[in-house]
Amino acid sequence: MRRFFAKAREARESKQQEQAQVVSELPDVLFLEDVAKLLRCSPSTVKRRLRARVFPVPPLPGIDKRPRWSKAALLRWIEVGGLKATAPGRRRRTA
Repeated sequence: MRRFFAKAREARESKQQEQAQVVSELPDVLFLEDVAKLLRCSPSTVKRRLRARVFPVPPLPGIDKRPRWSKAALLRWIEVGGLKATAPGRRRRTA
């Protein structure tokens, strides 16, 4: 039993190290694909949340039409609770 918990702890720590490495490799200004990679979701999920106005971190003013975000602002939002804290529940369609 102890061996199981030790392996689970090692796996969790390894995952955290990998995530920290991914974050450190990202630039200070993130595009849609970078945000999706950081949040471990698809770019279409980020777009859908933007259209629904439920994505809490506003995009930075851009030069072109591509949305971009501050990496620091996204990391602060993740520390506060990220998607878990702001995710709306799925609504069921009723006929």
